Amino acid sequence: MSRQLSSFLLTVLAYTIAGAALFMLTISSKQTPAPEECVIKVALITPAPVVKPEPEPVPEPEPEPAPEPEPKPEPEPVPEPKPEPELAPEPEPVPEPKPEPKPKPKPKKIIKKSKPKPLERKVRKKSTSASASKSVTANLKQKFLGRVRSTIIRNKKYPRAAIKRNIQGRVRVSFDIQKNGTVSNIRVSGASPMLQRAAKKSIRRSFPVAVPKKLKGEMPLRNVSINLDFKLK
Repeated sequence: MSRQLSSFLLTVLAYTIAGAALFMLTISSKQTPAPEECVIKVALITPAPVVKPEPEPVPEPEPEPAPEPEPKPEPEPVPEPKPEPELAPEPEPVPEPKPEPKPKPKPKKIIKKSKPKPLERKVRKKSTSASASKSVTANLKQKFLGRVRSTIIRNKKYPRAAIKRNIQGRVRVSFDIQKNGTVSNIRVSGASPMLQRAAKKSIRRSFPVAVPKKLKGEMPLRNVSINLDFKLK
């Protein structure tokens, strides 16, 4: 209610202020004298007509010259017909020569080649194949034994007691290699017993070894020997 009352009072105050202002304006307009009438003459000046410049004529494009016609190819000259070759005169028949008597062929000497018997052929083939297989197995055997010896030398250990006592020497070791790659029947000779025991240990450390399949038919390999040197630098 307070808001409506305040808005009502404001509108009433605004109307009273506006009425007072109108009243004051009417009083001031009655006291000021009216101004004298003034006559103002207005002369109408017609503007000069604007002359638009005529557009220049657009020159017509010159016609393009017509393309010259291509010269027609001259007709090829017709070759003159070749004169037909004159027929050669038929040759006169030549009398047939009489056949000469043929010489009688000499009888050829027939040399009979001695064919080897089937048994001899088989024996030769077997001998050649056997010799080839022997050479292959011999090479494999040498390579296999070379690997075994290098493995034994790598596993050789110099006894400390022998080094302290300055014991040196060469031990000859012989042994057998079985089909499964194991070692057996180790035999030693030479040098001191201390070095012989060290040589046996190096042999046992190096086995078993892998045996190639092609050498298993040659196994066991007996009396394989190697020299082990024990030297101080």
